[in-house]
Amino acid sequence: MTDRARILGLMALKERAAVAAMLARVADLTRRLAEAQAMAARLEAMIDQRRAAPPVARLATDIRSDRILTGQLLAEAARQHGLRDGLARKLAAAQGALAQREHRRDLLADKAGAARQAARDDRQARAEAMLPPRQTGLRTGP
Repeated sequence: MTDRARILGLMALKERAAVAAMLARVADLTRRLAEAQAMAARLEAMIDQRRAAPPVARLATDIRSDRILTGQLLAEAARQHGLRDGLARKLAAAQGALAQREHRRDLLADKAGAARQAARDDRQARAEAMLPPRQTGLRTGP
């Protein structure tokens, strides 16, 4: 194996490790995005349930505490939507970077394979050059 093939193989191995790390990051972002979407959906359902509740005669303190709770639910829903949007942007960026790394890994692996094949061909050509020339057209009988 030539130095070029060895170096390209090591570079491909390094890219493979980087791709594995990025895959873990993408998986984590995907999990966090799913959690944020689920939380936002639950909060939306709670808010919709409060809005759809029929009006009932209640004390002023109950109405005030209900407004405070609804305000907190709305604030948390807005926070979850912002978190979800931010995670979606990060996930898209990470997937783009992952695609670039995978392309680079594949390219380096292909170049390393081509360099190994060229080294094999070169060794084979040298070995054939060291053999004595073949004599064609010799007859071994009458």
